[in-house]
Amino acid sequence: MISSNAWLASMSNSILSYAPSLSSLVSVWKHHADANLTSTEKQPINLMDPQTCTYTSMCSKDIGLTMISNQPQKSPEAYLYSTLRNPMRILRFSCIERIHFARFLGSEWQANMGEIALPNGISNGSINGVNGQSHSLNGYRKSCWYEEEIEEDLRWCFALNSILHTGASQYQDIALLDTKPFGKALVIDGKLQSAETDEFIYHECLVHPALLHNPNPKNVFIMGGGEGSTARELLRHKTIDKVVMCDIDEEVVNFCKSYLVVNKEAFRDQRLEVVINDARAELEARDESYDVIIGDLADPIDGGPCYKLYTKSFYELIVKPRLKQGGIFVTQAGPAGIFSHTEVFSCIYNTLRKVFKYVVPYSAHIPSYADIWGWVMASDSPLDLNAEELDLRMRQRIKGENRYLDGKTFTSASTLSKTVRKSLDNETHVYTEESARFIYGHGKHA
Repeated sequence: MISSNAWLASMSNSILSYAPSLSSLVSVWKHHADANLTSTEKQPINLMDPQTCTYTSMCSKDIGLTMISNQPQKSPEAYLYSTLRNPMRILRFSCIERIHFARFLGSEWQANMGEIALPNGISNGSINGVNGQSHSLNGYRKSCWYEEEIEEDLRWCFALNSILHTGASQYQDIALLDTKPFGKALVIDGKLQSAETDEFIYHECLVHPALLHNPNPKNVFIMGGGEGSTARELLRHKTIDKVVMCDIDEEVVNFCKSYLVVNKEAFRDQRLEVVINDARAELEARDESYDVIIGDLADPIDGGPCYKLYTKSFYELIVKPRLKQGGIFVTQAGPAGIFSHTEVFSCIYNTLRKVFKYVVPYSAHIPSYADIWGWVMASDSPLDLNAEELDLRMRQRIKGENRYLDGKTFTSASTLSKTVRKSLDNETHVYTEESARFIYGHGKHA
């Protein structure tokens, strides 16, 4: 049996061979232990020469691969065994505790019945390791994985090409990832906000139904929307004279201006006014009223900056008075799947029913979210256009063609399943600051 240090050296060499495909300066923490494991030394080892790293200059934080053992072991081999059994052998942004890059060497190291193996096959790099078993250090798939904890017992992960940028503001942690299945993806506080390949579904659903139900929308106020995609869709409407995008986090706005090329035209449009402020304070301070107000806010999570903007008092005292006669409010309302809609979707819907006369919930599947997503549209004027009327207004008002939404699609989206309809009909919870509901996860200040 080889010594623990030799075993670690072999594993480090294996990781080092993978380093050129990473996109940031990476450190791996080697754990050294003597025969009695009386001390553990952490020695940072630079995995990458900055001259060969394509994205080094774009990354603001180091990433560390940390192997953790909760209990002291009797021998170095047992220590290593315990380390590799730990399911959180992760690549982690030091500034973003909720973002994990699991399965660093392809899929996870597996530990069963005293055996540790790399599940993607055996190659010529086998060594004798824990309990005398033969294990490969070279039979791994060369990819890093993003992992998001959707629920306590449910995680969603996909492979990465690279980590383009990470950062942190006083409100939120931010990352831009280049993912294999979904292209560039914006992650805030460990939650995927939008992905390049399917963000059009979310933003077309958020923007166009409300704009089309309004007879002649001229000015719109966006709460949040820092990435610019909501403004982009609004500015496609020929009737629009002015869009105010109010986001609390200047770091997010500047980040998206710099890295999300798809929205550069929107940020340059003279009709767009970008304001850095709390949306509640900004609406209170303004005298003007709006044809449409859009809530493109981060999900209500414990410790996040936005949950107070989903409350009945906010809708009743701030939003509604700022709408013109016949004005429409629409908000993203979180997961709306068979099992997830009771997190916040149903109570946001019920809360808006207490404030507006007409309320329409609707939903669509967003592949990168791994769930159906929900929106709620509300007004004191009827929201009853049929599919043909919606299609006619799209042809008359919108520049270019939608990729996802048309009249029939909206009719389908607003026809919820029996399970969800029944839950919404029976929902009694009203969203307040004192009785807030949250989706799973934690904000920076939780």
